[in-house]
Parts: sequence; C-alpha cells; structure tokens
Amino acid sequence: MLFRSHDLEHALQLLDDLVKAGLAPDDIILTHLLDGCRHVANLELGKKLFTDLTENAGVRPSEITLVSLLKLHGRCGANVDAFELVSTWEEKYGFKPSVIHYTCIMSGCLRTKKYDDAWLAYDLMCKRGINLDETAISTLLPALVSAQHWERVLCIARKLLTPPVCMKIPEETLNVALSQMTAAAPACKREANQLHELMREAGMHVRSRISKRSA
Repeated sequence: MLFRSHDLEHALQLLDDLVKAGLAPDDIILTHLLDGCRHVANLELGKKLFTDLTENAGVRPSEITLVSLLKLHGRCGANVDAFELVSTWEEKYGFKPSVIHYTCIMSGCLRTKKYDDAWLAYDLMCKRGINLDETAISTLLPALVSAQHWERVLCIARKLLTPPVCMKIPEETLNVALSQMTAAAPACKREANQLHELMREAGMHVRSRISKRSA
C-alpha cells in the first residue's frame, strides 16, 4: 500500500499531540516517520525530523532507524549524504553500521546506476572490516556484471572464492560474467582467464570454455 501525503500529515499531527501531552517520542516513532518521508520522497523533512528528534528530543536512533534513513536518502538520490552518514555514524551514535546499512547505500546508488558511488560504499565497508553477505552479493555483483565492470567483478570473486573466505557466490552470475568476457575477447582476455581459473579452483560449474589461443 502506498503511503499517501495526508497519512504523513496525520502522523506529524500525532507527533505534535504526543509532545504537547508531555510524552517523549522514541526511535520507533522516528523510524515510522522516516519511512513516511521515504514514501513521499521528502528528504528535507526527513532530515529535519531526524535532527529535531535526536538532538532536541533526545531520541537515540537504532539500527532500524539508520536503515530507514539510508533508504530515504537512496530514494531521493542523496548518495553522498548517505555515505557521510555511515562514515560518521559510529562516532556520533555509538554503534557500528552493519552490512545491512552498506547494502542500503549500494542499492540506492545502483538504482540510479551510480556504480562508482556503490563501489565507494563497498570499499568503505571492507575497510571497516565488514564482510559481504548473500543479500549484499546479490545486490552488488549482478549490477557490476550488467555494467561490465570486470575488474570489480574479479575483485569480489577473488575476495569470496579464495581461502580462507570461500563464500558461496551464485554460479549463474559468474557464468554470465565469464560468458560476456569471453565474447569480448581479446579485449577482456586477461579478466576472462582469471575468472575462469577462480571458478574452476572453487569447484564451480563453468559453462564457458576458454580457448588455448586466448589463454
């Protein structure tokens, strides 16, 4: 069900009534308000509500609050601001963003085909010592294959298929990548060879064959 603008107006009125009654809002209320702002694509209102409730009303944002805030930024294409939020979140609010939060940023970037911005979020996640999970992989990797960013595809494949990590990657996604690399040979010969070897050593079923002349 779509969130209508008058639903958000009603929610804001309820917030005002709650404050006037001397009751304190919490992170659950803030999260729902941010969700409402996302549905009507009102980033400025979302930012204002977040600032008012965290800085003035003493609401401590939760991990779910951050998810909603990042989804709002992604919905409105504010990828740089979302990156800044995650970069400074632990210092400001005392807990470390998880792979879920970085996936939210990447998803928002990829929605508008901002592949470089998505990669910056992935790079920051790695630098912060956070590993990809299946959702993050299924969000980032197919998009990189579709955009034919072969070096980045290889970077993820090496990271996840090389011991000691050896995390499962969908074979279909890598086979699509390998097929496209092979078709583009000789321009992508090196990348195709490397991906083929990574998949073979990981025991994956490899559909595309690399000719000896291109090896």
